[in-house]
Amino acid sequence: MPPKVDGGLGLRRMETMNKAFIMKLAWGIIQDSRSLWVRVLKAKYMKHLDQVDQVHAKGKDSSLWKEICKVWPQVTQGLNWARGSGRNVRFWRDSWLEGYGPLLSLATQDIPEDLVNCSVVDMLEDDKH
Repeated sequence: MPPKVDGGLGLRRMETMNKAFIMKLAWGIIQDSRSLWVRVLKAKYMKHLDQVDQVHAKGKDSSLWKEICKVWPQVTQGLNWARGSGRNVRFWRDSWLEGYGPLLSLATQDIPEDLVNCSVVDMLEDDKH
């Protein structure tokens, strides 16, 4: 729509604004794990996912979730995360480098079951703490 100076009403395109709002919701899922709405969506649609880039919608899913899945690649495209202390980063199950997936999928030998869910801190040698 044309801006007011060109005789228009100055309204923004609804499709563009809707996409921006859906992207904001997708970002909220990534950033705000304590909100009730995020916990509900994660419990319903993301409970079996190991990676944040694996979201997908099924035919019976809510229209909101389907729209979030459509914009998800754009939201996560430049996503980086900080290792921080390493207590919340899973050594074998989290993706360290974009495009490679988790280390577990690259392992050439079976990883012992007691090590599969270890954090980075758990994998450090005791004398390096």
